[in-house]
Amino acid sequence: MIKQNKIYLLIIFLFVVSILIFLLTFKINMIGNVVLQEKEIPIDLTIGEKAAFNLTKGFFNFGRIPYGSSSARKLNITNDYSFPILVEFEIQGDENISDFFLFNKTITLEPGEIKKVEINTINFNDEPFGTYSGKLIVRIKRYIG
Repeated sequence: MIKQNKIYLLIIFLFVVSILIFLLTFKINMIGNVVLQEKEIPIDLTIGEKAAFNLTKGFFNFGRIPYGSSSARKLNITNDYSFPILVEFEIQGDENISDFFLFNKTITLEPGEIKKVEINTINFNDEPFGTYSGKLIVRIKRYIG
């Protein structure tokens, strides 16, 4: 009888420990999904016959991009936090504006680290002439490796 009670207690103990481990893992994942900072940077590009560019502070204007050409802008990201961060990038806007962009959608930075991110555009031969507008959304989260 005493041996059975010990087995039941051991099973209950293991069950409680399993639940605690699950809840702790869930809590850590929730901490990693909290957005610490979010910034929206307006973007603009024009598909046209002749190349042109425009440099405006706080605005990514990729200029006029002829067929078969590309354009790029650089963005410095600094981790001022005391822990590693995950930086996510997303393009939103007119029609298929995100189809023009090529870049890493996520990067990680250690505390104090600075990374230069290059945002590239490319114009394939079948895109219609016109101006495409949108925004680059930059989200910073705590990195849980």
